[in-house]
Amino acid sequence: AQIHPHQAIVIENSPLGIEAADRAGTFCLAVNTGPLHEDRLLAAGARAVFSSCSQLAERWREVVEIARAR
Repeated sequence: AQIHPHQAIVIENSPLGIEAADRAGTFCLAVNTGPLHEDRLLAAGARAVFSSCSQLAERWREVVEIARAR
């Protein structure tokens, strides 16, 4: 089955990757693994920023509901 950009969720850690996902029309989340301030990731187009993959996993159900609602 073919997946369209609006049907996917991208998880990124860099502004360039986030911007690419945003331009493609894909719901994008950021996991801040580096020295950037989370405001930079949000400004690039991330819908939410998580401090770790564990934090993202803990809130995954909530994330899916937000992505579906958009």
